[in-house]
Amino acid sequence: MFLEMKGEDDLLSHFNEVLWEPRLVYLADIFEQLNRLNLKLQGKERNVFHHMDCIRAFLDKLQNWQRKVSTGNIAMFENIFIVLDEIEEDHLLDPSLKNEIVQHLKSLESELKRYFPEFEEEEGKLVRNPFSGTLDIVVIPDDGLDEFLDLRNESAARDLYEEKSLTIFW
Repeated sequence: MFLEMKGEDDLLSHFNEVLWEPRLVYLADIFEQLNRLNLKLQGKERNVFHHMDCIRAFLDKLQNWQRKVSTGNIAMFENIFIVLDEIEEDHLLDPSLKNEIVQHLKSLESELKRYFPEFEEEEGKLVRNPFSGTLDIVVIPDDGLDEFLDLRNESAARDLYEEKSLTIFW
């Protein structure tokens, strides 16, 4: 009514589009998922390994959602599922909306990969478990190798590692 009274017919036409509500509800769903990720990244005892695990899991979810939405499955997006239930009895996803959602999920995936680049897994193994027998000491820089070998063979440090969290250990 407000837009109609102001004579903003071009803006009003957007609100009268059939896909306006499902698009808005999809955004609410995806922001809910991003909020869940954000909450997982907060708190005490969080470290880069925990963060990378959470980001990897979210990237896997994005790829899975892309596949599902491509086939018309939107069950993972609770709100859009409810709205489509009200609009259409068979929950059919409009092909153009399906395309928009898949493209958005791909874009979100590429942005997260750009923003959170992977670090080398070999580097992470050293910090995650310096006592692992599978560590390749060739990747350890020469200036830190002696210290690493001392640490690796120190039984008190090994006991501390096994008893405490990774953050407290380091």
